[in-house]
Order: sequence, then C-alpha cells, then structure tokens
Amino acid sequence: MKDLISVIIPVSNVENYLKESLDSVLCQTYANLEIIVVDDGSFDGTAKLCDEYSKKDKRIKIVHEPDLNNSEIKNIGLKFATGEYVTFINGGDYVADNYIERLYWGLAEHNTDIAFCRYKKYFVSHNEKVYESLENAKSYLLNFDEFVSQAFCLEEGENSITCSSWRTLFKMEIIRKWNIAFDESIEIWEDIRFLFDYLKVSLSYYVVDEYLYYYRLDEDMVQKYNNYYIEIKTTAYRHVEKYVKDENIKGIIKFNLVWNLFYHELSSLSVYYDLEKVKKIYALEEYKNFKIKTYIQNSKNKSFANVMFMLLIKMRIPKLVWKLNRNRD
Repeated sequence: MKDLISVIIPVSNVENYLKESLDSVLCQTYANLEIIVVDDGSFDGTAKLCDEYSKKDKRIKIVHEPDLNNSEIKNIGLKFATGEYVTFINGGDYVADNYIERLYWGLAEHNTDIAFCRYKKYFVSHNEKVYESLENAKSYLLNFDEFVSQAFCLEEGENSITCSSWRTLFKMEIIRKWNIAFDESIEIWEDIRFLFDYLKVSLSYYVVDEYLYYYRLDEDMVQKYNNYYIEIKTTAYRHVEKYVKDENIKGIIKFNLVWNLFYHELSSLSVYYDLEKVKKIYALEEYKNFKIKTYIQNSKNKSFANVMFMLLIKMRIPKLVWKLNRNRD
C-alpha cells in the first residue's frame, strides 16, 4: 500500500472556484489521499458545496471553523492530518492530475525531505484549464543555501522558487518531531516562517521542474490589505535571515525585502500614495544596506523598467514610481 498523503485545502467564500479545485484533487493519479477541507465560516455556497463533496467521496473530511486567520486554518488542517506526507492547496486553485504523484516520486526516489514544483498563474475570466509543460524540463536537488539563493534571487513570476506552503510536499514525521506550525499571531506571509522552520531541519530539497500547480488570479477579487503588512513581512524576512550564515545571501534577502515592500506598496495595493508607509520602509535597517549592485548581480530579470524602479527607490523619489505605474494601469 502506498503511503497516505494528506491534502489540506483552506477555503473561504470560494463557491465559484471550489468545484474545479476539488475535482482536480479527486482525479489525482495518486489515489491514497485524505482530503481535509477547512472552511473558514464561508457565507456563500462554499460550506454547502463542501458537504456535498464529502458525501460523494469518503476521502474528504470537512471542518467548519468560523473567523480564523490563514495560520489558524492551516494548523487545524495539520491537527486532523494522519498521512505520512502533507501538501496544501488553496481553495480557489487547481493542480495537474499527476501533481501529487510527481512530488511523492521526487521525495521517495531521491530520499529528500521536501519537494516543490513550478506553478502557473491563470485568470478565471479565461474560463479554461491550461496545462503547460516545460521544454527541456530537468528536475534537480537543492541544499539550504541553494534554495535561499533561488528563493530570493529577485527573479519574478512563475519561474521563481517561492516561499509558499502550496505546491509543496512535506513529511509529517518532520513536522511532528520538531513541532512545526504556522504562527497564529500573523495573518499574512505565514508561509515563510513555516517553510523555513521546516527547511532548517531538512537535509535536501527536490524541485520538480514542471508546471503542476495552477494559481488563480481573479480580476474582480478585492485583495484584503493589512495595515501591518510592512511589520509582518519584515519580521518574516528577519526570521529567515537568522538561519543564514553566508553574508552574500543575507544581502540578497535584505535587498529582496526592500524590493517587495516598495513593489507591494507602490505597485500592487495602494490606490493612493501613502507617504507614512514609505517612511516606514526608509527607516528599516534593510533599506540602509540597500545596494543596486545586489540587484544587478542576482536578478535574472534585469529589464530597463526594473532597473529604473530600483534607481528611483534608491534616489528617494518613489512617488514617481507610483505615478508611472498608475498611468501604465
């Protein structure tokens, strides 16, 4: 009998996307699964749909727990998990039918502690599933320093190694042995701390160089903004840095933090220019060590627009970046 694998699916008001997500898990080529769906008190038809699916397939367990943050939802999933391995799938995303089989094979065949795959973004408005293969795909092993270097190398988009719990397969033995859990005091960027608490006690990591996870982007979604975003993300990055000994990698992490904070504040969420938030970033120690050279040396995406973005930040004229981005949109 193959090892039992737990699939934890946090859901919250995803009625329009949940069927696609659950169907992609139920049709996996690796069938020995327990599927734990944790519903965060959804007020649309999500809860009803969850219960309907649990009646169709005995592998599905439904947990209804209202008013939880992301960390609490995932910890509840881990509490109910009984498998030898565990993976997380967002309630609105879907996966290729060999997603679990390929990750499991990577762990078993190479005797590693964790496996990742590539992910592909998709827009729900396109109303189609797109499974895309990589030409000349070649899976590979990483150690801790190599993972950190790739995760914070400033390569943007789907080809980057991201610090996430989704599109990842973990060993429950390691999670239980080291009491690894999501920090319930934080609501966003909770994956970074969990992942690095796990990585620091792992020996090697396997990357499946294939697009097996499909990450939903909904143009109509209103992204919830957290006023403590800067503090939370800075704390998460510093948590990672304390495990890193290589000074060059530490420099990459610090630079990546500044990049992400400015990019998020000026290009992603802000509908108006907020000088106070910008001042908070300028006050960080990481900004004082901010060097354009780090970007040039480590980024795989040295476009003219990105270089200008970083130069304007360094020259302390981020408002121009914000205006340019607003005009582009």
